[in-house]
Amino acid sequence: SAGWIGRLASPTMDEPTAGQIAWRPLLVGASTLAVLGVTFLPWAASGEVERNSYALAEVADRSEVLPDSAERLIGVWMLVPLACGVVLTLLVTRRHRIASLLLCLVALTVTGLSILVDRSPLPALIGANLAVPVGIAAVLGAVVLFVQPR
Repeated sequence: SAGWIGRLASPTMDEPTAGQIAWRPLLVGASTLAVLGVTFLPWAASGEVERNSYALAEVADRSEVLPDSAERLIGVWMLVPLACGVVLTLLVTRRHRIASLLLCLVALTVTGLSILVDRSPLPALIGANLAVPVGIAAVLGAVVLFVQPR
């Protein structure tokens, strides 16, 4: 027995039979794209300018309004698109459980930041408002895929 780490890292062994669609990985792939998509939508307006999550992070970094611990997270935030690409690659290579875990991490991070933006003095826009339901849906899909990776 390879143990739980071996089972976690091994690809799903059961292939869909003819006529069956592996809907769980498709759901997680679509959720990953939705999570990534909301990060590029407008999240908040400052003055006359609408900013997506990355522009907000850049402005927050330049203006030095964040504590040192939060400033480190800005660098991590800029890796969200890369992490989503890794999730999609893991799905294609049938590493469904690892993809599920990474998507949960990314979706919870996106959801958490959108809640912070919503509670900030800036007016929250569509991206921040959609990030919570999209993030929750992505986590639920990832949990389903983790529990039943086939």
